[in-house]
Amino acid sequence: MVERLTFAVSASKLEGRTLSGIAHVYGVVTGPVDTRQMAFQPGAFSESIAAGKIKSFAWHDNSKLLGSQKAGTLRLTDGAALGYSIDLSKATYAEDLRDLAERGEDLGMSFTVNRLSLVSQVGKGIRIISKAQLLSVDPVAMPAFEGTSVILHSASIT
Repeated sequence: MVERLTFAVSASKLEGRTLSGIAHVYGVVTGPVDTRQMAFQPGAFSESIAAGKIKSFAWHDNSKLLGSQKAGTLRLTDGAALGYSIDLSKATYAEDLRDLAERGEDLGMSFTVNRLSLVSQVGKGIRIISKAQLLSVDPVAMPAFEGTSVILHSASIT
């Protein structure tokens, strides 16, 4: 179960260093940004999450590491949606991302996968993926799937 948390901010600046939200909602088909027409079933990433090797990069750029499961700076929750929490470093690209989130820019999440297992193909060529190796979950400006979110705050999800 993914819990939605609401945070009230009374100061003019939020002092949080944690990004969290939804990286993917299972069953949602890629939107207009991505023409591959695929959806992932719940549990598709469970083996990858359990292996503890997933990372997060700013803008899908593997030179801009935001966090990793191994270091404990990236935490993932899995249920009807893939939830995440990233503790940001003070690297300039992380500060830039934090600033964009703080000012309310419309950011979303994307992810990188490898080794897709095709379950079925449904009407209009939509591929349903039952298992995939999840490599990263990454904040982006134009996510391929709807329903993702990036929220800046000082608490983390577990």
